[in-house]
Amino acid sequence: MEEVVCLHAAEVFRTLNTSPQGLTSAEAEKRLAQYGFNLLVEKKQRPPVYKFINHLRDLFSVLLLFASLLAAVSGMVELSVVILLVVLVNAVFSMFQEWRAEKAMQTLKSWMPEYAKVTRDGELKKVPIKELVPGDVIVLGEGDRVPADARLVEAFDLWTNNVPLTGESEPQSRTDKPVMVVDSTYIDVPNLVFMSTSVAKGQGKAVVISTGMNTKFGKIAELT
Repeated sequence: MEEVVCLHAAEVFRTLNTSPQGLTSAEAEKRLAQYGFNLLVEKKQRPPVYKFINHLRDLFSVLLLFASLLAAVSGMVELSVVILLVVLVNAVFSMFQEWRAEKAMQTLKSWMPEYAKVTRDGELKKVPIKELVPGDVIVLGEGDRVPADARLVEAFDLWTNNVPLTGESEPQSRTDKPVMVVDSTYIDVPNLVFMSTSVAKGQGKAVVISTGMNTKFGKIAELT
């Protein structure tokens, strides 16, 4: 990413081994096999009973359950019950936190578009975003959601809304010009656009540099 932000458009195409005509369908399939689908990956959903039992199996809970058993054997029933309640409350709270994370993940996924406008084989096509790969040339217009992290190669009065990433509600101006000084997060680099952000105004073209969980949005999903 650091390399492409400092390059002119022609050099960006060369570096990412693509062209203004986009990838061929055959090359796109090859890269899809290499990089995988452009999707947010979430943990497999488990039944509530399994989740509850799993939270009782961690070391802290096991030690408390053992302490509760010792207290009961020693005749300290009240202490045993109190310790047991602590374990159960902890398990329920952990399940609640896990449920909130799952809901947050669903919200993140809802911010992603279903399709993207892509130049493939020299033609403008509409493809499912899961099939996007690094090197694809995407076309952006007002109201579109950005389907992957990409480097702009054309920008005409382009402004993006970066709320999902930064919380900043004011649209940010974008450019296709090289940028020599960038911060470590790259979020504020004006010639980059990021998955899940939206085009508030203008239009442009960009070359995909990261997809799926390798995007900035993917990193947020991973933390969630």
